Amino acid sequence: MDGKFSHAREAIAFARKNSTYYKRLYQSVQQDEPDLEDLPIIYPDEYWNSARTDLSSVMTGPFTTGNIYCISGPSNKLETLQLSREEEFKLSRTKSILWRGILDPERGERIVNIMSPHDLRLGFWDTVNTSNGMVAPESGVQLFISNEKTMDRIIEEVERFQPSVVFGSLPDIIRLSEHLGERHSTLPSVRVVLYLGGAIPRGITQSLHDGFPNARLYPPLYAKPQLGPLGFPGAIPTGIYRDVDPIYRVCDYVAVLEIVTDDGIVVKEAGVKGNIVVTHLIRRLQPLIRYPIGDVAEWVDYGSRIFKYCGKASTKIKVANTILDWSTLKDITSDVMKTDVSGRFQCILRLQDSCPKLVLRLAYPKPSEAGELRHNIEKVLWNTSSTWKSDRQAGAILCLRLEWVDDILLCVGETGEVLDVVDER
Repeated sequence: MDGKFSHAREAIAFARKNSTYYKRLYQSVQQDEPDLEDLPIIYPDEYWNSARTDLSSVMTGPFTTGNIYCISGPSNKLETLQLSREEEFKLSRTKSILWRGILDPERGERIVNIMSPHDLRLGFWDTVNTSNGMVAPESGVQLFISNEKTMDRIIEEVERFQPSVVFGSLPDIIRLSEHLGERHSTLPSVRVVLYLGGAIPRGITQSLHDGFPNARLYPPLYAKPQLGPLGFPGAIPTGIYRDVDPIYRVCDYVAVLEIVTDDGIVVKEAGVKGNIVVTHLIRRLQPLIRYPIGDVAEWVDYGSRIFKYCGKASTKIKVANTILDWSTLKDITSDVMKTDVSGRFQCILRLQDSCPKLVLRLAYPKPSEAGELRHNIEKVLWNTSSTWKSDRQAGAILCLRLEWVDDILLCVGETGEVLDVVDER
């Protein structure tokens, strides 16, 4: 397998020649060297359906060395991803270089990683492999803690370790901070909190400051397990009474990043939101060209390739004949509960006696007014969605259900982020 592509046209020509999937996709593209914007954007469902039917169709050659990973595809189905050893090395090396520049580690750095070691996912093992001896300073030490341990045990180990850096998924870090508050204690030794995720509202920022009073909070990289680092942070926001809105510079070594509107128009103006579409320059064995990765962003400075991450693309939920927007459901739930449920909210799609049911899973202790909250949320849906009302009246959808769980029971994806929707049908 040769080296990385130097620009998108090399990736296009290579995939068109060696992959039956891209040959079919580009059969109506007449130019020998088309511009990137002349090509169709991949539909993820079609791509993964093709890969599931015949994996070799999306490959450009035989898989001889490397590793196979399972990642979350459309509808959270597990899909197979194959990376050659050379591709893995390039992605890990790039991530390590970026990590080192972001952390600017001091001698004696003490890093605690709150992870899920029982899940053999690329996100965990890639972090372990690039951390040991590559990210951490030579004289530094790291403590890996499973998030399956009780929070009292985690706090006990972390307090004994006295870390200067805490790294993990946002739900795990919030949980740690809240339990510190319940114990009326803090971790003043922590100067940096690195989390996997995106924007954080100021209410959560304040909460995290209560547990880590001397720490700066920011996401270290804009990265995806199957894609590697796509962006590295610009100016790091400071202040505990403000939202954290990550600003990144595109990692041009790894991918060409486009922002595209829902109707396929490429955005180049600042401040216009669109879907992130990537063309990978390192993945040759199983290439991705103009692939939407499920996130929304806007350019801050197109010429300098600086963008603002705006969260996940809006997830549409279909229940019988009703189509609901996940973010709208989250906002309705937040309004009714009078608290921001970010990171603690999940939609579950189930069947009961062959009839669809929508379950809102909430990572909170069950309140005494749980029945009233359920009624009020359903009342808002009844008044704002005519199809929900008609489907409920016709018995096509069962009544809404709220499920109150411990936060460790929320389903997470390969990056440790809470999944928006879990389809159990």
